[in-house]
Amino acid sequence: MKNLPLTKILTRLILALLLPVGLWATEKTEAEEAEPTGCSCSVAAPTEAEAESWAIRGVIESVLSERDALLVKHEEIPGFMRAMTMMFQVDPALLPKVKSGDNLTATMKRAEGGGWLLEDVEIVDS
Repeated sequence: MKNLPLTKILTRLILALLLPVGLWATEKTEAEEAEPTGCSCSVAAPTEAEAESWAIRGVIESVLSERDALLVKHEEIPGFMRAMTMMFQVDPALLPKVKSGDNLTATMKRAEGGGWLLEDVEIVDS
């Protein structure tokens, strides 16, 4: 066996003693992991559909009846998309109920086959 300097022996001994303490201090109990932080409320994880949807606010620029779509100038979606004007597919039954200049709130989702879809469209005051 090699003769190790006293400093290396002490360093290895300290690390051997402190490492398990450090790991223990960072582990959480099941109760701590289940308890929400910052509030006493319970927040459910979003469903797969909710995880791929975003709330938007905007103004209808054009009603595109021939495409079952609206051209909407929407506000920024923080952390996801800058403010811009986009075409959104909508339920055709909505088209006769809206007009250019209407303010709206809606849920934006990815449409099957590409593009974007608006659901839960509500016309609101500006």
